[in-house]
Amino acid sequence: MVQLTFAQFKRMKPKYKRRLILVTLIALALCIGVLFGISKGIEALRVRLNTTTLDKITAANVLDKASMNKILEVMKQDDPANVLVVDSVLTMSGEGRVTGLTMNLTNLVSQGSAEEWRLTATEKKAKLRKVKTRYENLNAQRLRLMEFKTYYPALSRAASPQLLTLLTDRAPAGANGSYTFTDHFGNNLSPEYDSFLARGLEGVWVSRIGGVSGFAEGYARPNDCAPAVVSVEAVDTARSKNKKVVLLPPEDRFVVLLEAGPYA
Repeated sequence: MVQLTFAQFKRMKPKYKRRLILVTLIALALCIGVLFGISKGIEALRVRLNTTTLDKITAANVLDKASMNKILEVMKQDDPANVLVVDSVLTMSGEGRVTGLTMNLTNLVSQGSAEEWRLTATEKKAKLRKVKTRYENLNAQRLRLMEFKTYYPALSRAASPQLLTLLTDRAPAGANGSYTFTDHFGNNLSPEYDSFLARGLEGVWVSRIGGVSGFAEGYARPNDCAPAVVSVEAVDTARSKNKKVVLLPPEDRFVVLLEAGPYA
């Protein structure tokens, strides 16, 4: 292997110095590119190994009791009280059909370890991915996050016929529009929703049997609930023509509290 000393480099003609520097930079860039590609490949493999496709589950049935049990089975969690819901985003068509769900979960494995999971469901398939294992005690999350076993049945009440009737009466989205239920409260065990009501959003309580009623600032919840800010993405009828569908920008319209409790 030929080695070039600094003294030899200094004696080189300027044009050869420039060529050597250019070749060195190209080789360095290629090495960085290869390392980056290897890193991305390893990350993609890790994601694939940690992702499970939930058989025969799509957005249409992801909120069913059987789907909830399948999720716990994949997580290898025998006690559903040890799974907490961090946040969720549920999308529903203007006709009340669930079209998508994203939910972040914490699985409290032991006193010294916990797993972060992400559930995603579309109209074609549903996947559950273990995002990270954290070797620390996350039991303090119980003070602000609802248990999966009560939250999940509550969220299924978003498809309540009575709620859909209220949404379509007060804020019609149209057949090609959508409603999005977003829980980014950070504390869904005791959600702070008065600030949304002060902005003009309408409060809606959905009971465990699907009945709906309105509420105002200062409302004391009779039970735990899965909270959500509901935004409406309605069809712009003035600009939509023939098969072309134009949607208006999403608008926050409701604060919906879905009462917790077992499946009906």
